[in-house]
Amino acid sequence: MDTSGKPGYIASGVMHVALLVFALVSFSRTPPFQNAEETVPVDLVTDSDVNQIIKGDKTAKKVMADPHVDKVADAEDLRPKPPIADAKRDVLTPPAAVETSRRSGRCR
Repeated sequence: MDTSGKPGYIASGVMHVALLVFALVSFSRTPPFQNAEETVPVDLVTDSDVNQIIKGDKTAKKVMADPHVDKVADAEDLRPKPPIADAKRDVLTPPAAVETSRRSGRCR
């Protein structure tokens, strides 16, 4: 391959090789990680613990299944109300666009 007319290829190749060599050298000089002394406490949960949680406490008081309500609130209309300035005026639709032919100048 003739590279005499393309000095950009030579410069690009040299820069890529230099970058790869720099990366390899810098990775080889990094210090190793030190052992971490942090620990996290872990509690083991057995099958009997899970069954006890699911069964619940036998001495707990009963919870009402359906609490009744003395008064039901009125249903409100949650749609936003338009501003008063826009509510009073009618907005007309724009007229349909008329297409003309460039050759004859007539409407289609």
